[in-house]
Amino acid sequence: MIALFRLVLSVAILGLAQAALADTGTPPRPVQGQADLCYQETIDAAAGAAPETLSTVTCARALRQQSLTREDQSVVLYNRGLIERAQGRDDAARRSFERAVALSRKVDMRNLALAQQAHKQGDYAIALQQYRLILESPYAADDVQKYRDQIERIKATAMLSLEQDADIESAALAVSNEG
Repeated sequence: MIALFRLVLSVAILGLAQAALADTGTPPRPVQGQADLCYQETIDAAAGAAPETLSTVTCARALRQQSLTREDQSVVLYNRGLIERAQGRDDAARRSFERAVALSRKVDMRNLALAQQAHKQGDYAIALQQYRLILESPYAADDVQKYRDQIERIKATAMLSLEQDADIESAALAVSNEG
C-alpha cells in the first residue's frame, strides 16, 4: 500500500514538473552533451594525447546548439582553442581564443590563452594588451591571479620584443630612406 502511494505521488510530481516546464515556453537546455564532450577532448589534449587523435568536432556541434548562452559559447570556444593549439593549429587556436574573449564578460584563463597564443605568434601588441587587462583587472579569476608573477615576467619579455621590433623597423626604414 505504501509502495503504491509513493508510485502515485512520484507520477503526480513528474506530471507537475512537466507542466511547469511546458508553461515557461523554454525547453530544458540539452547543452551538456556536446559541450561536455568538447571539454573531455580538452582534458585529453592537456594529458598529452597524440594530436592526430584529437578532434574539434564535438566543439563545433556544441556551438551549433541554439541553447548555448554567450558564456557557454565562450567556454566551448576556449576549449576548442586549447585542442587546436595541441594539434599545432596556431592560427585556428588564436581565432577561437579571440572569439572566446569577445563573447565573455569576464577576465580569466581565456584572456591568458589569447595572450600566450599571440605572444607565441609574435603579435606582442595583442599579447601585451591581454596581459595588461589580466594584471589590471580586480575581477580577474583566481586561477589567473595565481600566475601573476609569471604573467608579469612574460609581459616584460613581450614589451622588450615589441621595442626590439620597433627598433628594427625604424632601422630598416632609415636604410630604405638612405637608398
